[in-house]
Amino acid sequence: MIICHQLNTKTNIISGSEVSRLSVAIQSGVPVNNQSFAKAINDKESSAYHKWQRASLGNITVSDIDLIRIQNQQMQCIMELKRSYIDIQSWRPFDKDKANFRLLHNLCMSARLDFVIAYNVRHKAPTFFDDPSQIKLFYYDADFTITQEKIVPLSDFLALNY
Repeated sequence: MIICHQLNTKTNIISGSEVSRLSVAIQSGVPVNNQSFAKAINDKESSAYHKWQRASLGNITVSDIDLIRIQNQQMQCIMELKRSYIDIQSWRPFDKDKANFRLLHNLCMSARLDFVIAYNVRHKAPTFFDDPSQIKLFYYDADFTITQEKIVPLSDFLALNY
């Protein structure tokens, strides 16, 4: 199932051919990892879909696309967005999330897109809030190996300077 939310602004429009590019990659069979990974179920359901997914689909890996980088009206990259209370210098992708990351990575490889994980800190105190002032990026190669990680200010991230 593909659910597309089209971005329709003056500078960023996803064309039908770009959406088709993802569709073809999915329909032609995105390779999945057959290794078992255990991950705790999220402590809160984020949507009605999430609740339905748990009740109806059983023990499968389900991924969504958090962010698509578009440049010159072409998809360049799929990003998985992560946030946690862990300090930005210390945080690294969790092994328990590998099945989800690998599924997205395989989709990217099939669609000839880059795969990047973008992390920001979520503070718990004195008030609960996301701090996107800095974004930590993890770049992956075709073999699902992190090849680069760097921290960029939000202004650079938004300007696609990373």
